[in-house]
This record gives sequence, structure tokens and C-alpha cells, in this order.
Amino acid sequence: MARHRTDGTVRDQFGNIIASADVSIYLAGTSTEATVYDAETGGNTLASAPQLQTDSDGQFEFWVDDGDYDHDQKFRVVLAKTGWAGDEKDNVNIPRNTSAYLVIKDADGTKHYMEPDTETGALLASTTKTDIV
Repeated sequence: MARHRTDGTVRDQFGNIIASADVSIYLAGTSTEATVYDAETGGNTLASAPQLQTDSDGQFEFWVDDGDYDHDQKFRVVLAKTGWAGDEKDNVNIPRNTSAYLVIKDADGTKHYMEPDTETGALLASTTKTDIV
């Protein structure tokens, strides 16, 4: 499994940096809180919104783990701070490094991601984060 990073800088409509803004991450199109991490390995699990805040430069970053979500999962990112109108982006795609995977589609169009087993190198096909077919 691997974690994939996303980041951003929060600014108001005039381009001013918004420090200490709440960053809430949900599954796309829902109010279901997403589980994200504050580091590529180890670190803290962040599962309750708001999962983090922007720093003094208005910046934030978080990591999404393959073990938690399928490759095509999208997210909704909500930015908020008292006294600021806030912002929201839905259907945010967290870039995944799929170069190590063989991606195939079956007859009904379902994508299968095949990755090499870490011990044997054999290809494993997964349609979800837990199903091996």
C-alpha cells in the first residue's frame, strides 16, 4: 500500500492568505468524513472533520492511503474560518501513482488494478481495497 499527497494554499477572493482555516475532507458528494494522514508513513490518522488547519502561510497537506480507498475515490474539501466566507471543492481527485499497476477493464467496464506482490512479484488484481479476484 502507498499514501498519496495533496496540498494547497488557502486564499480569499483578494488573494490574501488565510491562516488557521479549518480543512475538512469528505468523500465526494457526501458528508461522510474521510480518513487521511498527516505523513507519508506513520504519522497521525485524521478522521474527524476538520481534519487539519492551514499553517501561518495558509498552506495545508494531507495523505490518502490506498488501503483506505479505491484508486478512483474522489473527495470533497471544505475550507472554513470565522469571518471568512469559506470555499468548497467537490470531486477532488487525489493523484495516485498508478505507474506500478497494470490497469485492465473487464467486459462491463469495471477497472481492475493489478499490482505486483511485494514478496513474489506475482500480479494481484483488486476491484476494491480488500477484494482479491
